[in-house]
Amino acid sequence: MWRIAVELSDRGRLDRDVLDRFVFPVYCRTAAEAAAPVEGRGALADELALVTSQLAELANPYWEELERGSDAEEYASAYTAFVRAFSESALDRELFEPGARGVEPSAVREEFFNDLEEATAADPASGRYHAYVLTVVFAWESGVR
Repeated sequence: MWRIAVELSDRGRLDRDVLDRFVFPVYCRTAAEAAAPVEGRGALADELALVTSQLAELANPYWEELERGSDAEEYASAYTAFVRAFSESALDRELFEPGARGVEPSAVREEFFNDLEEATAADPASGRYHAYVLTVVFAWESGVR
């Protein structure tokens, strides 16, 4: 995604200063960060107790389908749709709308996703991701409620 955005900037379609300031609005907590409010002097330490936390890798259905025999173009199309689903609104608001140069932001958006799909089809491994889910279970401390 970064490489595609830089290429748009290099072509004069996206303001590089806007791109350099852009931060994708996702933060993944560690198990320690998730448990911190209930441990030690945490804000919820007197109310909740940590029961368990577990980190597990999620399946990557797009990559699995490619390994089962789908072609690179099918993979790239599915992968790009996935990326678009979770990123489009943030990219529109924080990157394409303030950063589009000489064209409508929607045109930059479409060019970005088209370029991403083409690049992913050319090198499917560039679109392979590993995702994890952190499950944290808390319980009310006995005697508090």
